Amino acid sequence: MYKFAAVLLFAAFASAKDGKDFNTPEYLASSRQEKSDKIWAKVIENTESGKTHYAGALVVDEDVVFDTVGDELECGFTGCRNKTIHPKGTVTKVEWISEGSHQYTGIFRGADSCYVRNSSAAQPDTKKPNLTPGMGIKCLRDGMDSANFVSMFSVDGQDDLNFFANNFENHIPDVKSFTLKPLEARFATATDWI
Repeated sequence: MYKFAAVLLFAAFASAKDGKDFNTPEYLASSRQEKSDKIWAKVIENTESGKTHYAGALVVDEDVVFDTVGDELECGFTGCRNKTIHPKGTVTKVEWISEGSHQYTGIFRGADSCYVRNSSAAQPDTKKPNLTPGMGIKCLRDGMDSANFVSMFSVDGQDDLNFFANNFENHIPDVKSFTLKPLEARFATATDWI
């Protein structure tokens, strides 16, 4: 029995994805178009939604969201990191267009190879109504890591089912709901902007 389990475990690790398809030096050195083609192929490969794992959000490392170089989180001994919240979303190719005169540089001057992932942190409640919209933005760059950020209106959500009813921010307000305070504390281990 133990021998059989060990063989299965070894087979699982041998066939497991290592989480480095989009993190290698060769990938990072690629053009933004090459990266975009590779990412889009991965996006359309699987159209199933993930499952929400709220309790997992209290234990997964949040720093990797901000600190990982490349466009994929690495897998570890326990497997690949599941999306604990925001597991259901849509991914869209977009262009970042700079409007007006400003002092900002980098992607804020414009970028033609970007992705936006719109999602809800919690299952929308059509009876209240309540929705917790969030957004991840990734802009690809030639020969270097992408420029990324996440934003949302509020961890508490909004009393409107219109995804764009409120402005999104990357410095979100403190949580109001007592039940969401543990999540707020967990996010605060990775960012001061909650």
